[in-house]
Amino acid sequence: MTIRDESQAGAGDEPKKAEASSTQARTVRSLVALAICAGVMVWAYGNLWDYQHPLAAAARGISHGSVESRLAAIDQVKELGLDKSKESIPPLVAALNDSESKVQIGAAQALGLIVSYAVRVQAETETVRDATAALAAALKNSPVAVRVEAARALAVIASTVPSGGRRGGGKKAGAVAKTSKEAGIDVPALAASYTGLLGEKDEDLRIAAAEGLGALGPTLDAPPSETLIAALGDSSPRVRIAATNSLLRYNKGLDPIVAKLAHMMAKDDSVEVRKSAASTIGHLPTAKLTAQSVPAFLDALKIADAETTDAIITLLDHLNQECRVAATPAFLHALEAPPESDRPIGPGSMKPNVFTGPGEISAQALARTLPGTPRAAEAVSALSQVLARDNPRRWPGAADAIASFGAAGAPAVPALISVLKQAAGKQEIANAALAAAKALVAVAPTGSSRAEAIAALKSATNSIDDSVRKAAAEALKKLEPTSTGSAQPVTKPAEKPRATAG
Repeated sequence: MTIRDESQAGAGDEPKKAEASSTQARTVRSLVALAICAGVMVWAYGNLWDYQHPLAAAARGISHGSVESRLAAIDQVKELGLDKSKESIPPLVAALNDSESKVQIGAAQALGLIVSYAVRVQAETETVRDATAALAAALKNSPVAVRVEAARALAVIASTVPSGGRRGGGKKAGAVAKTSKEAGIDVPALAASYTGLLGEKDEDLRIAAAEGLGALGPTLDAPPSETLIAALGDSSPRVRIAATNSLLRYNKGLDPIVAKLAHMMAKDDSVEVRKSAASTIGHLPTAKLTAQSVPAFLDALKIADAETTDAIITLLDHLNQECRVAATPAFLHALEAPPESDRPIGPGSMKPNVFTGPGEISAQALARTLPGTPRAAEAVSALSQVLARDNPRRWPGAADAIASFGAAGAPAVPALISVLKQAAGKQEIANAALAAAKALVAVAPTGSSRAEAIAALKSATNSIDDSVRKAAAEALKKLEPTSTGSAQPVTKPAEKPRATAG
């Protein structure tokens, strides 16, 4: 073949090579386009999946991105996963080991909410157990702020299930909530953890521990621990307040703490602690207190101010008969409380001239407690002394109390007559006259005392107060059956002539 022939042959192959190259380029472009389309489809499918499954997307976000984005994801899980504990709890448990304490705190807070709901509706016991175990571990191996939030979260969870179960808002109407053990909560271990935290240096940790032991109170079904009781003497007022509030959650072994609370209420350096102790004492389940608690109250009254005295007397009045009998010295003493301890029963009351306070409450307590007992005469004597004092605010209560003693109240007749005479002519204390008139009927005096009572009642039928006139007339019908009980018309005193000028 000549050089010319070879040249012609090579020129003939060029179109074939160009066509092959073009085909290859088209193939590459097609593959690239397919890859791009596949990527777009995957991206679109992922977005569609996330749109259709927002909880799953939020759960993935807990472990990715910035601290702010992880916290935002936790908030989303908390919002979307409340009733989906199986999906929402595991990523939150994992977040307790996050490198940032802010994320750990957010996870602990979210777990407190979601796990307590799961316990309430009796869902996912294994998941609950895993969550509480992780939070318990966080109590020991995390920064202080995280430990505090873990303690609070566990308290929220534990308080969901009291001992013996209770009616709850579960998935089934009328379902009875599980016990703590069935729900996956190791209460004894948790109580031990809280007890240990009460010895920590950090104030917030001790507060969280005290609150946690309070949350466990109904579940433990046991007296408060010595450690919790000792926290009443903590150096921090905030811890002392947390401890006093927590003791309210216990239903057993309350007698030993009464003395401490009463002393705190009377003598603690912090005003807020004194108020908290008073509130706790005022809300103690009185049915659980025994006569053994009374001496502590009697001791506290020796050093108590007016407000504390009011709180103690009010509580003693709500105790059972045995306790009230033991508290008789306190009631007798409180009858002599200073007049400034009396207060109106309430602003805008329908009875503006009716007062309450330690003296009034004690009179009522004696009336409910001592009639028919060996100390009845002592009570009547003390109540008669109240009527003899120049404090009309307490006359109605004392007269009503004397009426409860029936014939045993006869020694008080002179005092009742005196009150009737003084109060019948004064509109502002007419309620004292009413009470005295009714008490005279209840006591049913005999002999000369009866005659004196009838004379005083007849005089009261001329009272300026219509209700007093009617009460006196009714009393006369019972003490003097032959009396018509008709009230005499009220005669206005003659007006003095006006002085004339000059």
